Amino acid sequence: MQGVAAGALIVLGAASPAFAESAKEAPRKTETHGLGISAGVGGPYVGLGFQAAYYLPLSGSRLRVAPYASLGWVLWALGPDEQDHLVIGTAAGLMASWGHRHRLTVEGYYGTAGTTSLSLHGEAPDTERECGPGAAVGYEYAASNGFFLRTSFGLQYVVTAPILAPSDRLVFGGTLIGIGYKLW
Repeated sequence: MQGVAAGALIVLGAASPAFAESAKEAPRKTETHGLGISAGVGGPYVGLGFQAAYYLPLSGSRLRVAPYASLGWVLWALGPDEQDHLVIGTAAGLMASWGHRHRLTVEGYYGTAGTTSLSLHGEAPDTERECGPGAAVGYEYAASNGFFLRTSFGLQYVVTAPILAPSDRLVFGGTLIGIGYKLW
């Protein structure tokens, strides 16, 4: 008899408004720890590329950090050179975001910024990936189902090209558009 009474209390408690309210307060997918994948165009995506980020929300705060790695196709040549073939590059960084659905983002990264070519005396040009640090500030929209969209403005400074003119070392380092999904 006591088991039936205890079971009835549990069932009645589950149907109470307080229980229903606590079920509504489950965290959204975009506010939990987890892996997000995205595709985009810009410096943090190494031109046109893919990015994997692991989101780490700080408890009791709207702030979260996300270390990430990117792999992409370099879309631009630096300086007066022309890029005549596909070059793949990488980037790694850390992004911080603040907000719930509409978020302010700040990120720093190091990655491929473009390519340079050098041809001496008619030889076939040798294409090199050029890298450097970058920083960007932007906006991210994060839906509760895990979908997100981001854009940012930033700059990247090329440090690995000794023959590159100083005026050609500072390049766009933001994200024109990034679209992704947080898996968990």
